[in-house]
Amino acid sequence: SDGGMRNAITQLDKCISLDRHLTLKNVQDALDTVDYTVMFNLTDALWNMDIVSMLNIVDEIYVSGLDLKQFIKEYNIFVLDLCKYGCLRDFTRIQLPSSYESKLTSYNDEAFAFFKELLNNIIKLNNDLKWEATPKPVIESRLMMLCEEAE
Repeated sequence: SDGGMRNAITQLDKCISLDRHLTLKNVQDALDTVDYTVMFNLTDALWNMDIVSMLNIVDEIYVSGLDLKQFIKEYNIFVLDLCKYGCLRDFTRIQLPSSYESKLTSYNDEAFAFFKELLNNIIKLNNDLKWEATPKPVIESRLMMLCEEAE
């Protein structure tokens, strides 16, 4: 809701209309957002320079009907959280659910340095997508180049 109370109430109503029992999965489904596991998988594919996995993940998001531009905005916040955790090592200062704490603690300093580079690239990608009518090829090519640069 980006701090807007009316937007927050509208989004909450949308979530409750799907299922009165609020879970992370229900909220993600109601708001058409991607599960954090998908974001971790994409990050790991980029970190491991696994172009095939990266392309498959982007394609799965696209085929599921989710807005790729919105996904990149959300991914930007996700990578920012990875970087903040890498600097602060404080789980309370990020937005990720505590169920992912063990995943975050599995990353080493080299990975967190890569996440800073990734954040810079995702910020640029997000800006480049603002007026793009067909974001999928732009996203795929930019992430593919990121994998190539890391080699």
